[in-house]
Amino acid sequence: MKKESIKISQAKNDETEVHIHLPDDLSLENAQALKEKMESLIDKYSHFVFKVENANNVELVFLQLLYSIYRTCEEKKKEVEYHIDLNKDALTLLTNSGFENTLLFSKTKHKL
Repeated sequence: MKKESIKISQAKNDETEVHIHLPDDLSLENAQALKEKMESLIDKYSHFVFKVENANNVELVFLQLLYSIYRTCEEKKKEVEYHIDLNKDALTLLTNSGFENTLLFSKTKHKL
């Protein structure tokens, strides 16, 4: 899979909030790109909103990274939201990997 761009935008009415629009390809390459971006953002903002629409390729490493980001934000007393629209195969991976029942994904808005 080719690496797709991750779009970062600051919230219009809140300079402490950043929106991170993820590509529909949640692969290892894009996980590495997100990790690099988060290293520069984690101390700059206090509220992170992740959005992905129609995720059609979800690799376990990306789920692990999202969980790691959640835990890091929790430790640093920062807010994090995930708005993830998963296709059926991705939702099956989430369920089979055990991530569906974590606090991270119990708060996530996901749909088929």
